[in-house]
This record gives sequence, structure tokens and C-alpha cells, in this order.
Amino acid sequence: MRFLFIFFILVPLGEMLLLFEVSDRIGSLTTLGMVVATAVIGVQILKRQGFATLTRANQKLQSGQLPAQEIVEGMLLAAAGRASVNSRIYHRYDRLCLANWPATQADCEFRG
Repeated sequence: MRFLFIFFILVPLGEMLLLFEVSDRIGSLTTLGMVVATAVIGVQILKRQGFATLTRANQKLQSGQLPAQEIVEGMLLAAAGRASVNSRIYHRYDRLCLANWPATQADCEFRG
């Protein structure tokens, strides 16, 4: 029960405080623009990566192979899409890593 309190109350509160701090330092409109821009860019990356993964999975299925890697990539892309529903500024890096998992496997640390 304590974990749920921390997760649903304190994490969003910490996010709001961080967003206010960023807003104080660089300005409200700039902060809002950054949040909207990263959301739009993130959706475009997810869309492109999703279609590429789907295409590779279809090609493997057509050749009679099991698209195991593509299934894992699809699940990671779904996790990134779920995370992009939240506008948490400190989760932007995680979303970028999940959306670009094949390209950045060595660079990103998965913090699921």
C-alpha cells in the first residue's frame, strides 16, 4: 500500500516540481514547447520504428522464420508508446531508448 502511495502521489508531485523548476529557469513557453516538441518527435520515431519492425517481421514470416527479435522489439515499442502517454520530463530518455532499441542497445540502460 505504501508503494502505491509513493507511486501515484509522490512521483507526479516530483514531476510537477521538476517541471516548475525547468520553467523558472528557461521560461514557461519554452518548457511547454519542449514538452510538445519531444512528444511529437517521439510519436514520429515510434511510428517509423513500428512500421520498420512490422515490415521485418512480415519478411521473416514470408521466408518461414520466426520473427523472435521483432516480437521483442514490438513489445519494447509498445512500452515506449505507453510511456509516451505520460508527459514526465524525466522519462523522455527512457522513451527514446525504447523507441530506438535496436540502434542503441549498447548505449541505453533499460529502467523498466
